[in-house]
Amino acid sequence: RPDEAVPGAGPARPGWLEELASHALRPEVGVVGGRVLSPSRRVLHAGYLLDLGLEGPAVDAHRGLPAAAPGHFGRALLVQNLSAVSAACLALRREMYEALGGLYVRSFPEGRFDVDLCLRARERGLRSVFTPHAAVVRPGDEDPSWPRLGTPEGQERLRRVWGERLPRDPYWHPEMDRRSGDFRLRL
Repeated sequence: RPDEAVPGAGPARPGWLEELASHALRPEVGVVGGRVLSPSRRVLHAGYLLDLGLEGPAVDAHRGLPAAAPGHFGRALLVQNLSAVSAACLALRREMYEALGGLYVRSFPEGRFDVDLCLRARERGLRSVFTPHAAVVRPGDEDPSWPRLGTPEGQERLRRVWGERLPRDPYWHPEMDRRSGDFRLRL
């Protein structure tokens, strides 16, 4: 359900769909995504941070953070380029969807077809933009420990298809802690 005017939902506001569309219309943008919140207004997803060459293939950015919290260095509240965003709150122009060949749901039946779509846009020189000013509430996903990125098979498929082409996420510094998605430095 749309999170249009929910108290405690942070920067999500009426006009969330217009926010997505305003970025999707920019010619340099391939895909735009917003935040996915739990019913208790905790972040389930705020973009993906990828590590296709080493550890787990991806981490949900800012997972578990209260919706109104700014996150490390305020990143949770910034419009920014990321390597991938979730299909749970995603927009792109129809001609872009067709040019990219749509979602490869059959190639990624275990999930992560959204990451694949964003990476195909990246190969064409297009951006994947995350905006915190668009959000949806995902009913039933109250638990912040909810499994990330689908099944191990889906994660491995993502690594096989994209690992050599994008071994390191350019939007996630190598000194950041890969065990969390909050942009803190490794200790």
